[in-house]
Amino acid sequence: MIGSGEHTSSGIPFFSVGITTYDRVEMLIETLHSVLDQTFADFEIVVGNDNPQRKITAKYLGVNDPRIHFVNHEHNLGELGNMNALVKISRGDYFTWLADDDLLAPRFLEAMHDALVEFGLPTCAFSSFTNGDRVLVNPARLPGEARVYSGSEFLRLYWSGAISAIGTMGAFHREYLARTGGLEDLSGGKIALHTEYLHLVKMGLLEKVVYVNQPLVVYRVHEGSWGCSNTNFEEYKRSGANLARRSVEYLRAPELIKDFDQNLTQMLRWLMAEFVAVARRTPGFHAYNLIGYFLWSRIYVSSLKGSTLYERAGRCLLRAEAWLFWVLCKQKFLELAPAPFIKLAYSVRSLFQRRKGSSVSQVNV
Repeated sequence: MIGSGEHTSSGIPFFSVGITTYDRVEMLIETLHSVLDQTFADFEIVVGNDNPQRKITAKYLGVNDPRIHFVNHEHNLGELGNMNALVKISRGDYFTWLADDDLLAPRFLEAMHDALVEFGLPTCAFSSFTNGDRVLVNPARLPGEARVYSGSEFLRLYWSGAISAIGTMGAFHREYLARTGGLEDLSGGKIALHTEYLHLVKMGLLEKVVYVNQPLVVYRVHEGSWGCSNTNFEEYKRSGANLARRSVEYLRAPELIKDFDQNLTQMLRWLMAEFVAVARRTPGFHAYNLIGYFLWSRIYVSSLKGSTLYERAGRCLLRAEAWLFWVLCKQKFLELAPAPFIKLAYSVRSLFQRRKGSSVSQVNV
C-alpha cells in the first residue's frame, strides 16, 4: 500500500491523470503545473493532444517532468475518443480525467488517496468543486471531511443539490473503467456533451462511493469554455434526449428504483434549465419556441412507454416543466416590473415565510 506518495516496487503509479487538449497551450501549461504541485507524488500524467496539426512535447511547453507522457494523436479523435483513449494508455491503479482548462487544488490527489484507503479502496471517490480561474488555498484536512455513501445515497444527494461533483473529475479504479467501456457517447459529435452526468448516474449502482467535502477541483469559466460559448443547439438537444433515455435505464435498476421519482424529477429540472440556457444563446431562438420545447420534451420519458413506470415518469416531467415555467415567469417579472413593485413582492413573500415558520414551530412544540 502506498502511504507517502512513493512509487510502488512494480513501478505502477497509484494515480493516472489523463489530460485532454486541443488548442489551449497556455492553459494546458497551467493545468500541468496544478498537477505537478500535488502534495501526493505517486502519479503519472498522460496528455492526449487531439490536434494533429501541432505536436506537443515537453520542450515545446517548457514543462519537464518524467511523470508526464505526451500522446499526439495522428487523427482527431474528438473529445470523447480522446478521453477513452487516455484510459487505455494509462497505467495507474486509479484514473481521473482533467480538461486542459481546469485545475486541481494541491491536495486533490492526497485527499483522494487517503479517503480511498480509509474506506477500503472502493471503485471511486469524488470531491466538491468550485468555479473560477485560480486554485484556492486549501485549509488543513478537517476531521470527517471524507465520507462513504452507498451509490444510491450519493446519487440522491447529488441530484438534490446537497453535494456537488464533476462526473469525470473523480478518482476511478482503472479496471472498472476498462470493464465498463469508459465514457458513453450521447451527442454523436466531437464534444462529449452530457457524458459526465451519465457517468455520475452510473455511480449510483455502486456499493460504495467516497466523497470529500472540499472544493479540490477548479472548473475554469472563461470566454472560450464550452459552458459559456456553446451554441450547437441541435447537438445539445440530441445529447440531452440521450442522457434522459440512458439515465432512465439506470434509474429503474433495483438499486435505484426507490428514488426513481426524486432523481428523475431533479435531473429533468436541471436538463430543461440547461436546455433553455443554451437555447437563449442560439441565434433565431424566441420565447415562443419554448411552447414547442415543452411538447417535444415528452421524448425524455418516451423510452418507458408500455412499462409501469411511464405514468410515474410523466408526472416527473410535469413537475419539472411546472418548475421551469415558474422560474421563467419569475425571471420575466424581475426583468419588467418596477423596482418598488419587486420590493413589495419580496416583502409579502417574507411575511408569508415568517408566518409559515411560526405555524410550524407551534405544531412541533
